[in-house]
Amino acid sequence: PGRERTVTRSEINRRKVTLMVIAVVVAFVVAWTPLHMVNITYLFTPHPSDFVLSRNNLFTGYLILYLLGYINSLVNPLIYIFMSDRFRKDFKGIVRVLLPCVAGCRCR
Repeated sequence: PGRERTVTRSEINRRKVTLMVIAVVVAFVVAWTPLHMVNITYLFTPHPSDFVLSRNNLFTGYLILYLLGYINSLVNPLIYIFMSDRFRKDFKGIVRVLLPCVAGCRCR
């Protein structure tokens, strides 16, 4: 009862990785579920309304849903940057090499 358990560095890293994986999965589900729900609903609806089938509504709706899904590809690196010190450090190194003016170096 009086003994406190010390947390090792590997346990801390394992927890960080677990949280990062959970964040990536949640981002994926949030980004892609709306499109798949619409597709499933459309598939099992015997007579979709004329409103749903109107060309403009259908195009705009799918455009928004696909963009939401593709935003997942933008969010993933941001999750890695915020949740991984190593990824953040390596990403900064790549930015410094590829974009020296943006990274704070003096341009001529």
